[in-house]
Amino acid sequence: MAKKAIKILFYLFYLGVFVIFLLEFTLRAAQGFFFAAPDYLQVDEEFATTLRPNLHHYVGIGKHRNLLHHNTIGLRGEEVREDKPELRIFMIGDSYTYGWGTNNSGTMAVQLEESLRKDGIDAEVLNLGVGGYSTTQTYMRFKRFQHLKPDIVVYMFCENDPEDNLAFLRGEKVPHSPEHHRNWLRIILRRHSLLYSSITRKQLLMGKRVDWDKQEKTSAEVVHSKNKPYKPYKLNSELTFAYTDSIASLTSTLGAKFYIGFIGHYLNELIAENEVHFSSKNYYYANQFSEKGYNIIPPPQGLLKYEGNTKILRGDVPFMGHFNSEGYQLWSNSIYQEIKPVVDGIQ
Repeated sequence: MAKKAIKILFYLFYLGVFVIFLLEFTLRAAQGFFFAAPDYLQVDEEFATTLRPNLHHYVGIGKHRNLLHHNTIGLRGEEVREDKPELRIFMIGDSYTYGWGTNNSGTMAVQLEESLRKDGIDAEVLNLGVGGYSTTQTYMRFKRFQHLKPDIVVYMFCENDPEDNLAFLRGEKVPHSPEHHRNWLRIILRRHSLLYSSITRKQLLMGKRVDWDKQEKTSAEVVHSKNKPYKPYKLNSELTFAYTDSIASLTSTLGAKFYIGFIGHYLNELIAENEVHFSSKNYYYANQFSEKGYNIIPPPQGLLKYEGNTKILRGDVPFMGHFNSEGYQLWSNSIYQEIKPVVDGIQ
C-alpha cells in the first residue's frame, strides 16, 4: 500500500509539472515565445527600492520587446559625463519619468536631450525616475544625486504620487528582505515564467494590453477639469506639498531652475473643446503649485491630433502599460517649450 501511494504521488507530481509546462507553452505560443519580465529594482534601505545598477535587460513578449539599460550608478541611460556639460537637467519622478513602456531611446529624458542638442546646446539630461516612487522618494533620490549639480530640475508629477507618499511613509512600499527578494527561484519565475507573471498580476493573458479605454470618452462628453473639482485627502495633499517644497528648496540651494510637469494614463479624458487639459487631480495640484510660484509645464497640446486614437501611444510591451516613444515625445516637447527661455539664455 505504501509503495502504491508513493507511486500515485509521483504520478500526480509529474502530471502537475506537465500541466504547468503545457500552460506555459500555450501562453507563449499564443503571444510569441520570447518572454522576460522586468527585474530592474533592488532593495534600498533608505528608499525601499531603487534601480539595479549595471543592468542590460530585455523585456517583453514575442515581437514586443524593450531594452532596460542602467548605468553604473543606477540611472537609466548612459554613464554620467565626467566633464560638466553646458546644461545639465534632472528628470525626477516615477515610472513615467523612468520611461516605463519604451526603450531607453524613447524616454522623455533621452528625447529632451536630443532636442536640445539639435539646437546646438551641449546638454545632458539625467533620468532619476524609478517606478512606483512617491514625491517623498523622488525628493530623497534627488538629494542623493545632488552632487551632480543640475541647472534645471523637472519633476514629472503623476496622479498617484499623493497616495504613494502615505504608503511609503507607512512602510507599505518596503519589499521583502533582500535575501527573499533575490531568491534564485523567485528571480527565475519573475523574469522568465509567463504563467507565474500572469497569475501574480491576476491577468491570465499577459498579451492583453492595459485597458485605458474603460473610461474613454469623446471630446464632446469630456467635462472640463475646472468643473470636476478634486477633493484631496488632507494628509495626502499635505505630504505632497511638503515634499514638493523640499524639492524646490533643494533646487534653489543648488542654483537651479525648478519646473513641474503632469502626466497620467487616461489621455482621451484630457481632450475637450479642442484643447488638452489637466485631469481634475492634476488641475488641483497645478493650481496649488502655481500659487506657490513654481513653474508649471502645460499639458501637451500635441495630444490633440490623437483624439479618439490614443491607443497608438500605448507602451510597446503589452503588460508594461504606459507610453511608447511617440507618447513620451509629446511630454518631452512640452518640457522643451517651457524651458526654452532658460536655454536661449545659455546660447
